[in-house]
Amino acid sequence: MGVRGLTSYIAQNAEKYLEPYELHDCDLVIDGDSLASNLYSWHSQCNSAFGGDYDQYFRCVVNFFAMLEKCNVTPYVLLDGGYERKKLETVRQRLRSKIGAVKHINPFRCIPLFPLMLREVFVEAVKTTGCRLMRCLFEGDDEVSVLARKLKCPVLSYDSDFYIHNVLYIPSITVSFRVHKRKIPKKIRNKISPDEENPATYNFLDCCIYSVSNLVRNQLQANMLPLFATLLGNDYINGRLFRKFYANVSMKNIGKRSSPQQRRIVGLLRWLQKETVDSAIVKVLSRFEKEKRPWMLRQIDAAMGGYNREDSKAFDFFALEGVSPLCNSIENTYQISSDMDVDDDEEEIDEFIDSETDDDDDEMVGEGEGDKDEDGDDAESVEEEQAMTDNNEELQENALPSETSAEFKPPDWILQKVLAADVPRFIIDLLHLKLYVNSPQIENFVLNDSNEIALPILELIFTLLHYPEPNHFQYLTRVHRISNVYSKKIESIPLRTAFDPTQSDNIQMFGEIIENFERKFELIADLPENMRLFVLAMVYMSERNSSVAQPFYHSLLLGLLLMSKADEDVQPVTRDPRVLQKRYGSVLTESGTPKKPIKELVDRSDESMETVADSTGQTITTDDSVHFLRNVLPLFQISDKIREKHTDFSSTIVHTFAEFQAIVFNLNCLNSLLGKPFRPIFVSKSFNGTFLYNMYVNLRDRPNIDHFIRHHVFTDCDRYYHFYASILTVCKSMIPCLTDTVCDKSKKGKATRNYRRNRRKQKLKTVAGNRQDGKIADEAFDDVETEELKDGDIQFTDSNNKFATLLNCN
Repeated sequence: MGVRGLTSYIAQNAEKYLEPYELHDCDLVIDGDSLASNLYSWHSQCNSAFGGDYDQYFRCVVNFFAMLEKCNVTPYVLLDGGYERKKLETVRQRLRSKIGAVKHINPFRCIPLFPLMLREVFVEAVKTTGCRLMRCLFEGDDEVSVLARKLKCPVLSYDSDFYIHNVLYIPSITVSFRVHKRKIPKKIRNKISPDEENPATYNFLDCCIYSVSNLVRNQLQANMLPLFATLLGNDYINGRLFRKFYANVSMKNIGKRSSPQQRRIVGLLRWLQKETVDSAIVKVLSRFEKEKRPWMLRQIDAAMGGYNREDSKAFDFFALEGVSPLCNSIENTYQISSDMDVDDDEEEIDEFIDSETDDDDDEMVGEGEGDKDEDGDDAESVEEEQAMTDNNEELQENALPSETSAEFKPPDWILQKVLAADVPRFIIDLLHLKLYVNSPQIENFVLNDSNEIALPILELIFTLLHYPEPNHFQYLTRVHRISNVYSKKIESIPLRTAFDPTQSDNIQMFGEIIENFERKFELIADLPENMRLFVLAMVYMSERNSSVAQPFYHSLLLGLLLMSKADEDVQPVTRDPRVLQKRYGSVLTESGTPKKPIKELVDRSDESMETVADSTGQTITTDDSVHFLRNVLPLFQISDKIREKHTDFSSTIVHTFAEFQAIVFNLNCLNSLLGKPFRPIFVSKSFNGTFLYNMYVNLRDRPNIDHFIRHHVFTDCDRYYHFYASILTVCKSMIPCLTDTVCDKSKKGKATRNYRRNRRKQKLKTVAGNRQDGKIADEAFDDVETEELKDGDIQFTDSNNKFATLLNCN
């Protein structure tokens, strides 16, 4: 959720509402989805245009939690679950906005657009650090707030709803990305954990903290805050519903330079000081027609209810025993009276109107000034909001009719996977709302959406979730070529084999989506464990899209080998050639012969590739990894060709990799539901969009890809090439296009050359004809290279070129 305009208001008055704070030696409840997006936007320095540099983002997240550990901070990370019914219109609007932003993206006009598997990589990183993690069933803000109050610790997020919840709130934008040191005062030495390197000091992160008492001090009572947030508008109710109400709120002595929403906030704070919750709601409803007041009361009640939860599932999930019970210093909960009369006494309503319009000097925020940023008429606001609610019926028709979000409970075998964040959040949507929201990636909008290729996997997932009953769900996605969304109905599929969720291994279910799976399973058994599911994803893509050329698969395998093997060996990971040269200068000699004796690779992680040997039985070494990295590091940067000419950026290439991302995303989810018969694909160790794009472009124009890989990519690291060749041999038996040793680009190249030659001839003939008629079209000379034609021997003189006569001389 988010209260409209409140973050900006607090930021503009930071000295009044925020206090400096040193974060150390405490528990910390983290809003995981907010932190994941903020780290990507502010600190990861990833380029979104190529589909996601997940390895770089993974290291950014790990570094952040390493800083918390240095400061002796114990984090509890909570993630959002599925969408609630009342938030579906907000989901639609945000999906439309993202589609519009994705449609016009390029590498140098790249706003932070979150890649498909951002949150899955965030989960990978958090689990790698060993921090406690839980996924909520639905919106996680309430769970975060309740857990923080139980633990009496701050909340880290960047969501304006936490200005309303009764918690100590640290806006993540105020946290410095640097660990500071300070001497320990003698009075508190027993309360602070000293720095191991210097026992007389302690580490801390510099930040700012907010307390709800700062907002309610001398302004309004704490139980008014949910109503305050509702009247401003949040994800559950549109603020423009209350435009007529704001037209009668006094705006006297409020700076005109402030935005309309900021003026509303100040005016609303003043007005609520004189009201109780009941009286305020009565006066707000008085601005609506009588027949619409019951509907408005239900909307206000639902929006306020999001701030009043007090039960915590996370407390039990984390087994936090011995912690003191909930201690509220401020009571900010309020329940609307069920017997509230929405058809109030007319005298009370008239008194309200008169009191607000008595003073001739008061300024009003009316239609012409205060709501320039809003759409629609005052008289139509409620009708529009009701229409939006009605539009969601198509998406909600499959949902359980009598079950609310609070009452919903998935089957136990799914619940444990959800809470442990082993499956994505869309699993709850498929179970509860029977809905899938397809978030667009960086893709070519002329083509079908990139997730369409993975629909058979999604159908199988939905079938398993509702097995054995046949069912269907709504698939919400973008409209072809247009920045809009639509939903279509997708049925569950009949299974050839029975599914038993109680079994720990249901590997036979992969046969529902992969042809001749038993044979292919035998083939991939020769590969390292962390490569098997990745290769199956490649096989699935080759079966569903036969037009994908072999440079694509080579790029994927090279990226997997680099990030899961070489990066694990060369620690800490670097993408700077100068840093690599400085650290391994003795290895990177001109001849490529290492001066130091070769050392065998040492495994640094349970999830890294095992120590492997090439086809000759020789062990791949650290020095081999250094040479491999040296050869490909330039491919992690945007190429000079794209920098010089932005139009060289191909959204079609990115679209192909986006399709593969969709396959990996859904295949990982299916693997988790089936009890993880394969080791999951670690996206952070297999996918870097910039590298894959550049590698594909390099391989695409090579007449002999194998020769280029052996003599350029694996220069001075033959062991890597032999190991790569052994993996490729397995893949060739399942992916037909990899069997071509020479890239057949003759047909495409010949067709392109013929098209350009004919186009030039046609333009030149047009120019010659115009000259004979005494007319020369200047635009006919655009992009035409003057040349002598053998077919018609047509010559002409370019009037814009003073040397044209010399060019026509034999």
